[in-house]
Amino acid sequence: MSTRLKIIENALELFLKKGYDKTSMNEIANKIGISKPAIYHHFKNKESLALSVVDFFEEKTRKWSIEKCASLKSAEDFLDFFIRSIPTFQKIENVILDCDSTDFSMGFNDLISALSRENSALKQKVTTIFDNTRRNISFWINDAQNKGLIDSCFDSDTTALLLHSVVEGMSVIGNFYSQEELTIKTDNLLVLLKKLLLNIK
Repeated sequence: MSTRLKIIENALELFLKKGYDKTSMNEIANKIGISKPAIYHHFKNKESLALSVVDFFEEKTRKWSIEKCASLKSAEDFLDFFIRSIPTFQKIENVILDCDSTDFSMGFNDLISALSRENSALKQKVTTIFDNTRRNISFWINDAQNKGLIDSCFDSDTTALLLHSVVEGMSVIGNFYSQEELTIKTDNLLVLLKKLLLNIK
């Protein structure tokens, strides 16, 4: 693993454990076992490191999604995967860092929400990631409509926004339910969406 990638991964881990503001560049350097100037060789400042953390998130989740979607064969398969992945999206930091840590004080979605309120460049980057996510969902909807699996009366962009909102919203709401309760609610949502979009009773 390159030094740059080590810096990004360890910075993300510390941001999730302590928060962005409470994490110093010295702490990141000490955690890796390098000097603080070595970090500045790769990143202009802490803000540019945070932007690289978001880029890292996008790349890791994109690869994860491609891998998981590779075997999906139908619109129903895609909808099953997307909605049943809510518990995974809820803890997306474990996918990003390839771990199952329980000592994070916040999730990645909490981190980027907080950072986006303070940093316009980061907010724009996250907005672009969300736009790309909806574009991919919209592509799937269009493809399903072309195959006659989803009624063409549904606007693909608006339907993509609906599905994205369901996943993002349940990722937040799910924090207040047990895993069993979240599974039940997710299953109920899936049944409703299949009736609505795929006419599956």
